[in-house]
Amino acid sequence: MRSIHIDHSITNRSELSLQRYLYDISKLELIKADEEVVLARKIKEGDDAALAKLVRSNLRFVVSCAKKYQHLGLPLADLINEGNIGLIKAARLFDETKGFKFISYAVWWIRQSIMMALSLDVRMIRLPQNMVKMTAEIRKTSEKLEQVLERVPTQQEICEQLYVPSESIAMDYAFGRTVVSLDSTVREDSDMQLWSALEDKNSIATDELVNTESLDMDIKRLLSTLNQRDQRILIDFFGFSGNMPKSLDDIAIEMKLSRERIRQLKEAALQRLRNKAGERRYSYV
Repeated sequence: MRSIHIDHSITNRSELSLQRYLYDISKLELIKADEEVVLARKIKEGDDAALAKLVRSNLRFVVSCAKKYQHLGLPLADLINEGNIGLIKAARLFDETKGFKFISYAVWWIRQSIMMALSLDVRMIRLPQNMVKMTAEIRKTSEKLEQVLERVPTQQEICEQLYVPSESIAMDYAFGRTVVSLDSTVREDSDMQLWSALEDKNSIATDELVNTESLDMDIKRLLSTLNQRDQRILIDFFGFSGNMPKSLDDIAIEMKLSRERIRQLKEAALQRLRNKAGERRYSYV
């Protein structure tokens, strides 16, 4: 089994309780491998004091593990709590006869407990633990590349660094985003909610509405140059009045003229409008 490396990174100690906790566990004494064996045997016999001692002596390692999963949706304090739960499980199940140090065994329980919390509690959509782990790797790699490149890295650059297919990166990165409520505000100092910035698919776009109104005004202006009979024929045939367009037969019956005569009047009226449109540089008639 590979050796365990404890990272020394800067921790945000903004919460007083977390600061006090980190200070307290820094004073706890570490135990040696032979002591772990003795404690493990006592734990199997039901000795709660031995369990407490084995757990307390490894609390600092839990903090080191929890730091690696920061900025994924849970505060550091919650990550440490979840890691401690995994540490306790490991202490109860540790088999000292295998010849390994306790922490080499416990690290897998600690990580599993933290990733389980991230997959269950952070997102509205539950993610499998392997995807949670990959999103953490993507975030960590992206931050490192951003420092080196002095810009936000591309998806392809992250893929090359992690040696994984681009499709996998895209999927993990998309699902790794934190789900937020549409009722939440855009900023802490603003009352504007996220839903108010979304596009309304059922409403007409402002520029489209302006263009439509302008077109209606120009069509009415052009139609006003015709006599009332020709205006009625074009309005009924094309449905400019807002009603359904009518056929030449229907218009002929209403106006008591032949269908052919209505067709001739329509074509003549359109030609006059085209001439007017050419004079005024209209392009839609």
